[in-house]
Amino acid sequence: MTTVGITGHSNLEASTAGLVREALKSDLSAFAQAGLIGVTCLGAGARAAAKSCL
Repeated sequence: MTTVGITGHSNLEASTAGLVREALKSDLSAFAQAGLIGVTCLGAGARAAAKSCL
């Protein structure tokens, strides 16, 4: 099991949030088989993007 800490911004424009979400999915996909725990204190916008990737 891998634990990843994520930080970010809460006021991302929709187009930027989409880019961040896609980058997170790509980077975190390497851990999918082993399991992944995400730790964050993100604001609503960035937290939602991270949650969809974990």
